[in-house]
Amino acid sequence: IGWLSSALQFPGTLLFNVNTVMAMVVSGGWAMQDLTIWAPDVVGSVLFLLSGYLAFIEVCHRYWAWQPRDLSWWVGWSNLLGCIAFMIAAIYAFVPAGGAGSGQIALSTGWTLIGAVGFLVGSLLLLLEGRVYGARVPKAA
Repeated sequence: IGWLSSALQFPGTLLFNVNTVMAMVVSGGWAMQDLTIWAPDVVGSVLFLLSGYLAFIEVCHRYWAWQPRDLSWWVGWSNLLGCIAFMIAAIYAFVPAGGAGSGQIALSTGWTLIGAVGFLVGSLLLLLEGRVYGARVPKAA
């Protein structure tokens, strides 16, 4: 499950890079923007969501578990919440034919920020987890 989670996250990351580059270079109308910017964002978000859920399953050893005393659970949970926020941001990033309103843009940006914070917290917890659990592993002779 851990390998599959990583395997899904990698193309999701590549699609986010496509999304970022296309957002800087595409100058067409709303349909072109949705095809070249929004579509890679949504597909990348779906891949991240699948990856985050698989990583969560890997930590929990089941489809769902509440294990707030386990540091690994918090890493997986924080990343999964970040993935969910990125998916919500991608949904709000859709540009309709009449253009996106300022509220829609603010929601997409806000959910992107929440997703980034979820990933940041997960990363910081992962560093802590490495220090806590890494100290327990005996060093090779």
